[in-house]
Amino acid sequence: MAMAGIKIGVIEDEIIIAKSIISIITELGYSHCGPALSYTEAVDLFNHQRPDLLLLDINLSGKKDGIDVAEWVNEHAQIPFIFLTAFSDSETIERAKKVKPNAYLVKPFNREELYAAIEIAISNFSNQNQG
Repeated sequence: MAMAGIKIGVIEDEIIIAKSIISIITELGYSHCGPALSYTEAVDLFNHQRPDLLLLDINLSGKKDGIDVAEWVNEHAQIPFIFLTAFSDSETIERAKKVKPNAYLVKPFNREELYAAIEIAISNFSNQNQG
């Protein structure tokens, strides 16, 4: 069962995918906020909703992408984030590694993969920050 009281921010510019992700995380027992469709919306979402974890698409509408959001999170928010992306090419993965995501899921992923990634990310992140 999902960790109670975890609020997950969804940063995804494709509404159909965002709704599908929100439906899965709701079924899994998490609360959610979003979706945010761009870098600016993602920053606003964080500042107003204070999620405990972000699910971040790398490809977002606008000039800045999910990796830019991740850089912002590392500087200002200090919460775990998971990349959800259709991109698994080495260039994207190299860029993603620099911002130290807590997981990297390649679309399409299923409910079990998402659940596992969320739980591991939250657990590892809280363990890191206690030490």
